[in-house]
Amino acid sequence: MLFAFALLSPAPARAVGMGVNDNCLDGGTINEVNDSNVPMNATTYITDKSTGLIADTVYHGVMAANSTLPFFYSSGLEHCDAYNYFTPLAPIPTGGGGGIGAGASSVLYIESMFFDPTTNQYELEGIFDFMQGNGIASVSIPDLWEAPIGDSFTDSSETLYAVVNLDNFLFPGPAPTFSAGEDFSIIDGTTPLLPGMEFFATAPTFNPATGFGGTPYTGNGIVEAEHDLSPTPEPSSLALFASGLLGLAGIVRRKLRRG
Repeated sequence: MLFAFALLSPAPARAVGMGVNDNCLDGGTINEVNDSNVPMNATTYITDKSTGLIADTVYHGVMAANSTLPFFYSSGLEHCDAYNYFTPLAPIPTGGGGGIGAGASSVLYIESMFFDPTTNQYELEGIFDFMQGNGIASVSIPDLWEAPIGDSFTDSSETLYAVVNLDNFLFPGPAPTFSAGEDFSIIDGTTPLLPGMEFFATAPTFNPATGFGGTPYTGNGIVEAEHDLSPTPEPSSLALFASGLLGLAGIVRRKLRRG
């Protein structure tokens, strides 16, 4: 099954810096998806990059195999982004006699980052604000684990870190597609099949002068989970939708009367 992103209609051009001074008051929905056949320890934080604090713990617990958990988030903190930490509780066979070892982890940072020429620095903005401002209704982002070599299983201490920058993941488009169990070849931290994503062997750090950095990962990565994001529609959009439903109800009533 393939995943992509949906656009509200009409789709505006990419809004540079949209939401950088906004609070994440509208929030959004995060669907956490375990695509594997084993249960996983899962933790998702919404973080406030302007202070480095955890704004909210969306989920912390065990996800059943092949399961989806939806969560709604709303907060008034600026620069909200998402931090996801997934660890399988049992080995995940990936073919060829090998697989992902129990305890091996995938850490994904979901960000919206752009370069501001006025300050000559990289800036972070709220991920839901960015999606809302650019008319993006939803996006699916893969979680990758370090792939085994040959018929072995990856060590339980192995962690593959990734940062996805929605600015480059979604624009100029279309968004990358992927499927559960898909194997990507990663060289020096990137793969052309997943633009906007960088992969690291060490935990990445953010520097306004250079963006995100760490030790680039080279090897293969396998998709065993994903995160589906949707911003909360603006009140005006909800009102328009509601008025449309009311108008449709009126048409139905008039037709019933004529009948």
